[in-house]
Amino acid sequence: MILKAALTQPVDAAPIGLFRIFFGLLMVVEGLRYWAYGRIARYYIEPTFFFSFIEGIRPVGSAMYLVFVLMGAVALLLAVGYYYRAASALFFVLYTYTFLLDKAQYNNHYYLICLLAFLFVMTDANRAFSIDAVRRRLPSRVPAWQIYVFRLQICIVFFYAGVAKINSDWLAGEPVRAWLAARSDYFLIGPLLIQEWFVYAYAYGGLLFDLFIGFALLWAPTRGVGFVLLIGFNVLNKWFYNIGIFPYLTMATFVLFVNASTIRRWFDRWPRTRAVGRAVMIDLLGSRLDARGSDSSEVGPIGKWWGRVRIRATAFLMAAFVLVQLVAPLRHFAIRGHVGWTDEGHNFSWRMKLRDKKASKIEFYTRDPFTGDTRDLSTAELNSRQKRKMSTRPHMILQYAKHLAENLQKEGVENPAVYVRASVSLNSRDPKPLIDDQVNLAAVQYRRFVHNDWITLFD
Repeated sequence: MILKAALTQPVDAAPIGLFRIFFGLLMVVEGLRYWAYGRIARYYIEPTFFFSFIEGIRPVGSAMYLVFVLMGAVALLLAVGYYYRAASALFFVLYTYTFLLDKAQYNNHYYLICLLAFLFVMTDANRAFSIDAVRRRLPSRVPAWQIYVFRLQICIVFFYAGVAKINSDWLAGEPVRAWLAARSDYFLIGPLLIQEWFVYAYAYGGLLFDLFIGFALLWAPTRGVGFVLLIGFNVLNKWFYNIGIFPYLTMATFVLFVNASTIRRWFDRWPRTRAVGRAVMIDLLGSRLDARGSDSSEVGPIGKWWGRVRIRATAFLMAAFVLVQLVAPLRHFAIRGHVGWTDEGHNFSWRMKLRDKKASKIEFYTRDPFTGDTRDLSTAELNSRQKRKMSTRPHMILQYAKHLAENLQKEGVENPAVYVRASVSLNSRDPKPLIDDQVNLAAVQYRRFVHNDWITLFD
């Protein structure tokens, strides 16, 4: 009962309202970046094969441009909080759809965006700093769990990223050493980056930051220090790595941990601007103000029944969501083998910037079961990014091998066999076979929660 009371007590929606604005605007910027860099065509229109997460899901050809236009439009609606519920749901569907199209585009921060978009669907982040709040006279308070679940999600990302760094390679300074050495030509600080003490300071600093930044942000006395560290860490990430909007999104999450009263004071410093803005919105929207969303005692029996159903369904979904987020990143501990090598349990686990995995060779071929003759199979249909990503990820190699087997069947080959020679280097080590080249990949199925024997083990 104490927990229920703590989760359901009404609190000011200001933190998630302000974060909604930052999130929506960053998503608009992200969509514009895809247009500016030609990624829509390069990633979703030009390829003829996709490593989809869900069998059968495909891009919609040139209409992918329309998908991104809609995504940008609803992201803007999300930012201003206009028809928030529909905008957040549509953004979640569109963004998750593009995320699931191709494993070659997988990135932890894309996954995080999907999760945050889902949380917006499930919460009332439009009850602060939104057009909806004005036109519908929404109460400014939300159940406390709506703030807590956002904070928990961000803390999970950081903490599990820190746990993942507690491995022998990272503690020995790899692959940080190689990454910093590649930037030794940087002006002024270049020579510093190859100093051993700096390599270890960077590696262990990153580990400690990830493990403890969430706690620093949660505790009021250390929140200011946490903010400085959060900014510094993400500025360095933006400088060293090309990781798009992720540093900005991470910095924006700070407002989730700020007290609502503090956020209100920020806005109260400009009372005239605030009043004028409210008046303009009311003028633009006319007199279409109603009491929807406000607390009302005039609710019929059907409304009360539906309210109870909605609360219980939300509670169930949120409990399941939190459980998955807590457990899924740990699943690789139950699977035999080095997760950085086998990739079994790697995705969706916040294992970010942990390894330098490169393929020196990837060759698919088929073998005649009667004569033993072999024939190389072309991978020319893949673009450079798809081939580079696939070459070091066994689950993608298997997916493509099955695709090649289907092509052989179309050529009239009965029971086609597909084999692969894949030589891969992990964290500057000498290359070694990633896949057992004696296994017919067309005849095996990928098992998600145990080790797949056709993937070699890392010694």
